[in-house]
Amino acid sequence: MKPPKMKAARIRLALVFGVLFCLIAPPVSVQAQGGGNNTTAAFNPTAFLANATALGDSTSGTVSLINLGSSSLTITTITLAGTNASDFGMSGTCANGLVIPRGNFCTLQMTFSPTAVGQRTAGVDATFANAPSLTLPLVGSGLLAAPVLSSPTVTHIDFGSAQVGVKPISNVAFATIAVTNLGGRPLTLNSFGFTGANAADFVFGSANRGLSNCIQGEVLNPISTCFIGLNFSPTAVGARVANLSLSSNDPVTPGYSIALSGIGVTAPPPPPPPPRRTESRPPPAIPPPVIRSTFDFTDLWGNAAEPGWSLSIDHHRATTDVLVAFWLIYDVDGRDVWLKLADGHWVDSLKYTGTLHRATGPAFNVPYNPNQFVDAIVGSATLSFVDVNSGTLSFNFNGISGLKAISRLTF
Repeated sequence: MKPPKMKAARIRLALVFGVLFCLIAPPVSVQAQGGGNNTTAAFNPTAFLANATALGDSTSGTVSLINLGSSSLTITTITLAGTNASDFGMSGTCANGLVIPRGNFCTLQMTFSPTAVGQRTAGVDATFANAPSLTLPLVGSGLLAAPVLSSPTVTHIDFGSAQVGVKPISNVAFATIAVTNLGGRPLTLNSFGFTGANAADFVFGSANRGLSNCIQGEVLNPISTCFIGLNFSPTAVGARVANLSLSSNDPVTPGYSIALSGIGVTAPPPPPPPPRRTESRPPPAIPPPVIRSTFDFTDLWGNAAEPGWSLSIDHHRATTDVLVAFWLIYDVDGRDVWLKLADGHWVDSLKYTGTLHRATGPAFNVPYNPNQFVDAIVGSATLSFVDVNSGTLSFNFNGISGLKAISRLTF
């Protein structure tokens, strides 16, 4: 055994070296690791629009939940919610806790079983461990479980004056009556025809504009329409009256009657005055429908899993709705390259497409010479937004095509 004094001296020496080590050794930094939000998801289609369905019946469809991100997507919860959630059903492979690998998807089997007549709405709410939440709108329409004959929009048709004995042009109707089945069961047109004092003075004609004519005994499926064309061909001079009567298998309102009237004359009615002479001009062009964007996408965009490149979007939604974007990427030799997305237009409310420009010009440290500025078109690009915070960028730059997931960058 060592002497006590030597043991105490070694203990004191160890304490001194420990203090010195703490003073000269670099500090150790311990960081918690967590996953970045570089994953996005989307429903396809973006809404479940069910067919109009009779009470007691069901209709169904399939919706996919797609992982658009660069890493696996984890579903936290996926539930039905909304005003009429009990009218919709959900099954399939999408479930709480499911992990969807990048580029893959799960499916939902959606059903609609209305409990009341009229529009029914709900939604599928999905939350994720590593992506923004989503809602899939659900829309359907409930119909009565019976045939329903639509009520006519007119109760009286006046044909005016027509020459006795002159047959109207068969393919041009004076009036057209729409017959629609508003119910959820087939409607049978048992009969329709002219009744009344001068029934022979009124005739059926073409429904015009390529519309199908109704046929005696025709069966109309739910939410379908046929048309009845009417003409006046008087057999005598004076006031002529009759009715158009129609019957069906609608259990509540099986039919209706429309009053018809006209005047028979011996000579053709006077022609209308000639139009005033005007300069011949081509008809005005019908402007195309205006497509407006859904959201304002102005911000800095990119992909958290691919640091170093970014997409700066300037969106003038409040005025012209024009979008311009500046894309910072790196060339094949690692040098930074600026591309400009311009000259674009909205394909629909969430898709914008245009051309890619690459500009070169005089150096910043010499007097500016506008003749050295060159704006070259080097490709095209399309921004397809899923929602206000995520989407994809597809591009073709110098013959190279690609697709990148993008989202708003947070600071």
